[in-house]
Amino acid sequence: MQFLSSLMFNDELTLRKETLSWHNNKEQLRILHLSDLHLKWTGRHVKAIENYISGLIPDIIVLTGDYYDTPRGGRLFCEFVERISQKSPVYWIRGNHDGWFGLTYINRLHHLKNTYCVDDYPCAFTSSAGFHYQIVSWAQHTAATEHILRDNERRIVLLHNPEDIIASRLEGCDLVLTGHLHGGQFVLHVCQDRSFFPGNILYRWCCDRREVGASTVIVSRGIGDTLPLRFRCPKEVVCLQIR
Repeated sequence: MQFLSSLMFNDELTLRKETLSWHNNKEQLRILHLSDLHLKWTGRHVKAIENYISGLIPDIIVLTGDYYDTPRGGRLFCEFVERISQKSPVYWIRGNHDGWFGLTYINRLHHLKNTYCVDDYPCAFTSSAGFHYQIVSWAQHTAATEHILRDNERRIVLLHNPEDIIASRLEGCDLVLTGHLHGGQFVLHVCQDRSFFPGNILYRWCCDRREVGASTVIVSRGIGDTLPLRFRCPKEVVCLQIR
């Protein structure tokens, strides 16, 4: 019975905290990473996310795809982004689910203030401490023939499916934020390399964080699911503190 309860009702939304030391404690940048909301008929978890945003006061919010699975979910998602973009700038990319009902809903985000799509064009952000960041898609990063950054500038790459990562192309990329895999949804064991068994048998990036050379890859377990069953794999909002 305990196993079935953990399997069927593992619906709590948790806060996961990660840190990066890039600027010798001269920076205090807080990034909130949201992925895989999979909104359908209700805005379940939306209120909890907004409470986290109100409490954490992130400098920027990044969204890495798969936001809704029904037309109603699309409307709920657009309303959600409109509210949170009034508190922090929002940078986003599309996921594979977001075109299932056409681009009607996702395209509404292009018309919202303080909301920026980086699928096709890079965006720049300067923190209150004066440090510069490029926010780009994986496609833009890999298409560039060279990576030229200003002094004190870091490149943050948004990617939906981490299985698209080519390790040899990570040069020039300081941070990748991604999702899609939902942590495998069933976790029997967390391995020493922070990967999740048995999902890591099929997916090399079924993990929460990995360092590859000078690049950090952070993979969100997501907030919603297509198949609503999880075991020892909490749904999560990721808060990243850059110092």
